[in-house]
Amino acid sequence: MNNNFSNNAPNYNPNSLPTLNNGMDQTFYTNMDNTMDNTHNLGMNYLTATTPLESPLYTSFNYCMVFSNLPDQPWPSYNLLQQCLDKVRARDAKIYSSTDAIQRYDGAKTGDLILSFAAAAATDGVIWTSAEGVILHQMRYWDRDRRMSGWALVGEFGLAR
Repeated sequence: MNNNFSNNAPNYNPNSLPTLNNGMDQTFYTNMDNTMDNTHNLGMNYLTATTPLESPLYTSFNYCMVFSNLPDQPWPSYNLLQQCLDKVRARDAKIYSSTDAIQRYDGAKTGDLILSFAAAAATDGVIWTSAEGVILHQMRYWDRDRRMSGWALVGEFGLAR
């Protein structure tokens, strides 16, 4: 077998070199159960901060961050965003892979806030930094957009938006 790990002399024939997307063309995605076109399989039924891509170029990971023990105050509010940002920077929030996971592990109670967002990698630092970036972006544009997209408030009877 002539591959990169064999002891054969290297073959420099340009016609036999692999292409950049070798093995990663559309046939790669057709055999995957959970492409970005099938986000309902990932448990992100209600909350998602990103829209599905038609043909994904990069992988992203969806997370939900639960903020608890916030003082009673108006919703939505800039002050609330600031308090959640402080909690992210202090690593004082819980991270889940989906709203289904939050419900399964009783991870949220009435009055908690849930932020749904995407991260570029499934590593601790990237997840926290991504959440911080989402909140900072919303704070920066607060005077123009107060919809708090990606957020959900846990009410007495479930999630409210």
